[in-house]
Amino acid sequence: MVLADWAVWLGHPDPAADLRGSYHSEEGCRAIVAAAGGLNPLLTVCAARIAWPASDHPSVGAVGIIGSPVIVNRQWGAIWDGRHWCVRLADGFVPFTARPFAIWSR
Repeated sequence: MVLADWAVWLGHPDPAADLRGSYHSEEGCRAIVAAAGGLNPLLTVCAARIAWPASDHPSVGAVGIIGSPVIVNRQWGAIWDGRHWCVRLADGFVPFTARPFAIWSR
């Protein structure tokens, strides 16, 4: 939900409103991602709701997916800060140097 929260913070309507409250654990979240066919299809739908187009190059504030393109449990939604992909973990945001396999720019 952090990417949807980011979109709302930027002034967009909530692109994941239909998912809020639909899970209460990491396992529940993973089940929703799996049912959508992976994080990429799920985020593609959410990005379309707020008219964020797919992009080959991130701009500051863009969102993307880093990790494994084929292993769903090794994918993370991230926000581009201009130098790193930032992923929210238990203790806050952590910057990663990674190659995204999907990007949406605002």
